[in-house]
Amino acid sequence: MHTSRLLHSTYKRFRLTMPFIGVILLISAVLLGSVLFLHFWKGIPLAKLTRDPLAVGQMPVYIGFLSQRPLLFASLAVPCWPSWLSADT
Repeated sequence: MHTSRLLHSTYKRFRLTMPFIGVILLISAVLLGSVLFLHFWKGIPLAKLTRDPLAVGQMPVYIGFLSQRPLLFASLAVPCWPSWLSADT
């Protein structure tokens, strides 16, 4: 009995996360598609489009971390959204 309730709860949480996963996949596809579009349309090498700002601008070392900070925060926050949305108030 307990196992079936656990599986139902897991399935319910999985179904709640599906829209978020879809949005993340859509955003990723748009970003990657735009990089490929620029590569084929304008002839810009992929290395120039995907290089880190630190390597391109010859900036201080901490700039590389600062450029990745929004991605770090988003990747830490996304797993919390489903539990936050489904929390009983």
